[in-house]
Amino acid sequence: MRWTLPTLLALSLCACPADDDDDSAPVDDDDISADDDDATADDDDATADDDDAADDDDDDDSADDDDDDDSADDDDDDSADDDDSADDDDSAESCASRTEGALIELRIYGTATETITLWMTADLFIDGALTRVGQGAGQFAYFVTTLDGEDCDPQWAFHMDPSNGDWMSSPPFSPHCDVSLASIASNLPAWIAQNNNWCPLDVEVLSVDDRR
Repeated sequence: MRWTLPTLLALSLCACPADDDDDSAPVDDDDISADDDDATADDDDATADDDDAADDDDDDDSADDDDDDDSADDDDDDSADDDDSADDDDSAESCASRTEGALIELRIYGTATETITLWMTADLFIDGALTRVGQGAGQFAYFVTTLDGEDCDPQWAFHMDPSNGDWMSSPPFSPHCDVSLASIASNLPAWIAQNNNWCPLDVEVLSVDDRR
């Protein structure tokens, strides 16, 4: 068969598109799939980022929880402070350790039978109390000044001036000072403001703890 020039040209033109398709298909397709692989790799990186975020959460939570535990220690300190407040009752302790005076317990008769324990430093009053222990009721005591505040007897929110007291051989001329302890307690501000004397007329000396 004899080929003419036009026939050869036609054959060569028909073969060119097929060659282009073959080249583009494998190359282009491979490139696209490679791009897909890269995208997958990007996804893996994102996953790694998520792992990092999880690590951040672990760090924050554990640190904060440890700090919260410290607050419990602070509460323990507070409770220790509360324990210190139990050492506030100094008055009974000081009465037990006082010297240069005497603790004298009296029973007062009248509208009601009452008792009071007084710390006294007046020598005449202490000596007179010592001679009256066991003598029974009917003793006349005299106290010049009533002082505000509990001292050696928790029953009463007042006490007598330790340096100023005496015993009398007869009732006083002004028996208005012969009142009960309960009466003084119920009118304490007025009683102290008026500087009233206290002179119970029916007293029994129960005990004297002489520490002079």
